[in-house]
Amino acid sequence: MNRPHQSSRHELDDDVVLSTSRPGDTFVDNRQLFSEAYLGALRRSADSAEILDAAVAACRRTMRDWQSSSGPLTDQATRHAYVGRCLSALGVPSSPRRASEGLLLYADQTRAEVVGLCLVVDDVDIGRTGQGKHYQAILVRELRRAGLIWGILTNGAHWRLCRATAPAPYEVYLQADVDAILDAPGLTDFSIFYSLFSGDAFSGDADATTLDRHLEASDLHIEAVQRYLRRSVEQVLSSLCRGFVVSEGHRAYDRKMLDEIYRNAIYLLYRILFISYAEARDLLPTGDPRYRAKGLASLAEDARLLVTGEGGGASSYALWSRLDALCEIVDRGEPTLEIAAYNGGLFSDEEKPYLDQHRIADVYLAPVLSTLGYMEERGEVRAIDYRDLSVRHLGTLYEGLLEYRLHVVDKEQVVARERDGRRTYTPLSAAGHVAKGETVLAIGQVYFADDRGERKGTGSYYTPEVSYRKVGD
Repeated sequence: MNRPHQSSRHELDDDVVLSTSRPGDTFVDNRQLFSEAYLGALRRSADSAEILDAAVAACRRTMRDWQSSSGPLTDQATRHAYVGRCLSALGVPSSPRRASEGLLLYADQTRAEVVGLCLVVDDVDIGRTGQGKHYQAILVRELRRAGLIWGILTNGAHWRLCRATAPAPYEVYLQADVDAILDAPGLTDFSIFYSLFSGDAFSGDADATTLDRHLEASDLHIEAVQRYLRRSVEQVLSSLCRGFVVSEGHRAYDRKMLDEIYRNAIYLLYRILFISYAEARDLLPTGDPRYRAKGLASLAEDARLLVTGEGGGASSYALWSRLDALCEIVDRGEPTLEIAAYNGGLFSDEEKPYLDQHRIADVYLAPVLSTLGYMEERGEVRAIDYRDLSVRHLGTLYEGLLEYRLHVVDKEQVVARERDGRRTYTPLSAAGHVAKGETVLAIGQVYFADDRGERKGTGSYYTPEVSYRKVGD
């Protein structure tokens, strides 16, 4: 048991149901132990259940009773007794560790197999990190000595789930405010707590515990987002490049002009990704309604409505104007919103004059913002939560395109065809017979290839359709 988990493939359903909700404020604080997308799925499952599992409801009633009868946890003996009773209600057999402020957690009532540790601390702040009081570090060290992976850190009121094998084991965790959860009117947060802290979570089979399985499923959600963005990045860049080509308005483009368009399309893509990441990590004041009205999440929602035909016309530059204003806020800062100026060159018009002198119409920008803001997952279209993505992943999105260059179909139509694992782009007059399944690119469309008009067979073309810290610290 407690063997390293292995991720499996994650498939998406065909039918799409639209939902734009993000996880709201809860009493469960996830610090990258699981993906936010996965916890969101658990919450939606709990919210949609007509009849909650009887064991979950019974456990909550029992823990409420213990909470009332225990009274204030003013000493370690009372606290230990209360935690032990709560673990019993959760179906986690336990026993005190010798010469330790903790408990051994067992797989079942036989107490034959230890599956985790619980460290009980006499401190209102279980997240303290001072010398001798870095409780999570103490728990992780104890888990490693015992050859265990999962552990609980608690003072009775707050319960923190930790994993000794996490990439940053002293910083990664999920914490539940159990006192608040027990007093809350709904059962959603308690269902999440029960799923991750109960005996079922710590038990399993010879290969993995249920917690390991949760982690596998969580990773699948992250991988689904990563695959989606990798698949979408060329479409996004194509739309941005096409928008700049239309903005330029030339009949023909030399190599210098095309390279400049491509380079600045990448700059713009990373401005959008930077803000998406910063908003998701609360590095921008998304809790302030004044910012939310200007922020990227609002822009992406309006873009989605435009793409689906629910918004206004697509001939304006309204989205560009709003995006440009948002980039200026990030670059220069906004004291009234407590946004400090960003100290990098990505948002600087002085360093990126092309983006200051050109603009993209909504017909090309709306698909970009919608694609980067929303994805389909398990039959539903949902907002992408960039908290689950690493900066490293965002930085490698377009690496596969760096060996190619931007091309514009400007003189005659071009035939795109696959052959021997490569995609070739050939002028229509020289292409001969156009076979079924081959694509003819119209004048004005863009594509990415090397100087010979070739690229690996995974390429595509695109015609848009419309139906850590605070930043700057």
